[in-house]
Amino acid sequence: MTFQKSDNGFLKISPEALTLMLCYVQDDEHKSESGGILIGRHIIETDDIVIDTVTQPTCFDKQTRFKFFRNKNLHQEILDNHWKNSKHTSTYLGEWHTHPEKYPFPSNIDVKNWNKLVKEIDFFGKSLFFIIVGIDTIKIWELKKGLKSKPIELFERGININNK
Repeated sequence: MTFQKSDNGFLKISPEALTLMLCYVQDDEHKSESGGILIGRHIIETDDIVIDTVTQPTCFDKQTRFKFFRNKNLHQEILDNHWKNSKHTSTYLGEWHTHPEKYPFPSNIDVKNWNKLVKEIDFFGKSLFFIIVGIDTIKIWELKKGLKSKPIELFERGININNK
């Protein structure tokens, strides 16, 4: 899946990352919200980004039907391992979680938490990305570094950024 970013670059979700997120679709009333972080690369000399993988929920995360609280330490440890094993090219790109709705939309709590992350944490690049996996669709929003703003929804494009 490839999405158009606000700066005219592209954001690609690898098949592996997409497969992992789709394992947690809340298509049954007994499934809890799930989530994790996005790990990937900024493509040199372009505005393109690739999400190579995502972390999955762990037994240390807190999950209910309508809430997901990520254990920061364990997901950070996973990110640190990717950073080291990639010779410092895999980095934090944002967050993902599920919603038990066909066409997901961020809650006020989601937007508040996203703005807090963009404002308070140190990250590489101009933006962070936030994915919500719904029952029938995946949606992505972008927030710019340091700015408290309304998230920008990204739209899917039928291209492969590796073959532009």
